[in-house]
Amino acid sequence: MLTKVLSEAQFNKKYPLLSDRQLKLKYGTSEGAVRAWDSRGRGTQTPKTETSNAKSPNFELASLEHSTVDKLRTAKFSERHSLASENISNGINVNEFVTIEGDGQAIYKSTRYRYEAITEEYVYNLDKQLGFGLVPPTVCIPPPTNMAGVAPKVIQARALDCKTFYEFSYSQNNARENIRWSDSIKMQILDDIIINEDRHTRNFLVTNKTDKDELHRLIAIDNGMSFVGQGVLYSPFFSTSNTQKLFIEQSKKVDFTNEIKSIRDSVNKINPEDYVKQIEEKGIGISSKQHTTIVNNIKKWQSDEHWKSITK
Repeated sequence: MLTKVLSEAQFNKKYPLLSDRQLKLKYGTSEGAVRAWDSRGRGTQTPKTETSNAKSPNFELASLEHSTVDKLRTAKFSERHSLASENISNGINVNEFVTIEGDGQAIYKSTRYRYEAITEEYVYNLDKQLGFGLVPPTVCIPPPTNMAGVAPKVIQARALDCKTFYEFSYSQNNARENIRWSDSIKMQILDDIIINEDRHTRNFLVTNKTDKDELHRLIAIDNGMSFVGQGVLYSPFFSTSNTQKLFIEQSKKVDFTNEIKSIRDSVNKINPEDYVKQIEEKGIGISSKQHTTIVNNIKKWQSDEHWKSITK
């Protein structure tokens, strides 16, 4: 159950982010300390160990992922505070920050419809299956059996030390050029195969810290409005022209060869028809037109021609 409501100031005072010096004392290193979906120093902040440019923001959570998801699924929280003053609360659903008993921090939100919560969890598992690392650990919590008609809740590990793309794009010059090209591609692929109509500028985050190539990383949140329409709504950031521009500029200093191969290998393993069956087996209904759209989008990302068009 949810107990002890704290104000945002009280919450942040009690659970401050660790400084680089504190991280160094705790983990023996301050270089690249991970702050994405961490617990503000209570067990899930880990030192950076990545050895290639392909690692995604939550790569370091690999060994903690199962315990993180289990803790989320228990829905036992010790403290919470409203998101009324946070940009993240601009959506329709009611959101709160919560602390997980003993460890961790998450976003706890209501949904209007059953499919939203199911879809949120499905997209997290799909992202994990693809190895993209864009979506924080997410679970769907069904309502008690005696509460018929009540929509499930969604609990998602909180992503810290980041901004919405909307905020980020106004916070610095040349913001778009400083976001990792391969993360942009991964998010386009993800949204194409889940027919995401809700990837507006407040529904994906940008890390404040950069990776070893001095590029910011992307985090995909609020995926519940997938599989509901006929097409994909992208932020202008994901336009073909911007994708090409990012590749041309960033490839001057970063070799994306291995990342492209890894991404393409993941997509090429998808059998379009089997994937559609997988969606339906999860209880996510799609129309025949959506079926066709998804299959065509997968085939697009499996084609040499499309990759040539965005890497020329």
